[in-house]
Amino acid sequence: MHTYTDIVAVIVTHNPDPSALQMLCEGLVSQVGGVVIVDNHSDLSLQPFSKQWENIELIESEINHGIAWAQNIGINYATLNNAKYVVLFDQDSIPEKDMAPLLLKEYLKLTDGGCCVAAVGPNYQNINSSNVNPFVTLSGYRLTRLVQAESPVKALFLISSGCLIPLSVVRDVGLMQKNLFIDYVDVEWCLRAKSKGYDCYGSVDAKMVHSIGEQAKYFMGRVISLHNSSRYYYLFRNAILLYKKDYIQRQFKIADGINLMSKFVVYLIIHPNRLAYLKMSAVGIWHGIINKSGRL
Repeated sequence: MHTYTDIVAVIVTHNPDPSALQMLCEGLVSQVGGVVIVDNHSDLSLQPFSKQWENIELIESEINHGIAWAQNIGINYATLNNAKYVVLFDQDSIPEKDMAPLLLKEYLKLTDGGCCVAAVGPNYQNINSSNVNPFVTLSGYRLTRLVQAESPVKALFLISSGCLIPLSVVRDVGLMQKNLFIDYVDVEWCLRAKSKGYDCYGSVDAKMVHSIGEQAKYFMGRVISLHNSSRYYYLFRNAILLYKKDYIQRQFKIADGINLMSKFVVYLIIHPNRLAYLKMSAVGIWHGIINKSGRL
């Protein structure tokens, strides 16, 4: 019988806020069998921090290799320690006290019903806005955000933070694509899993608070999360790299491409550093066209 002790939580960090990381770890240690922090070359060592708990391990990198590389390191750690599942976390997420067990319960219910499940993710609220971020589905050539009163919600993809993934699925689908570095890593993996016959599901009952972007602005009645300018390099570059993959649905490429063009215009209007944003976005688009990947 699979229980929460079969889960290893993987936290990826890079210069984390100590209080936020403290809350994340305190919220996780009683929910899972073990926790591994994979630190992507923070300015200060997290060794003193990690020693507060017996079931938290720390792996430190001398170079920032990106989120996908760090997730893979954590997944490999979980495999070597005989875990059956990983639950992935960014450093700025805070799960509710029963989130991981609820995700596992949802996964077991789905698989008992004959579903091929790639991952199960929580219903999360963005710290930078009052909105609960619903799950994304694909309707024809349109990406829609869906909130259902009952679980589960079949989603096109899930954000990686808070996502429960069976290691048996990782062995079939493969690891995260480290050459993407950051952005679209979770989308690519979920769509690759879908091409192999798996589906992703969202749990309405499993909940988490998550931070998207560094600030939020209101634009035409919507809350837009803004990042530093360099993130837009990866956003636009990786989107183009994804559109070239033959296992990505044509409908998704068109729907996401339309969204991406809309974002380009909106960010150009509202971003506080428009010139830097425009420069990094243009370089990202060009590098996507010429197939440049990895760290900028």
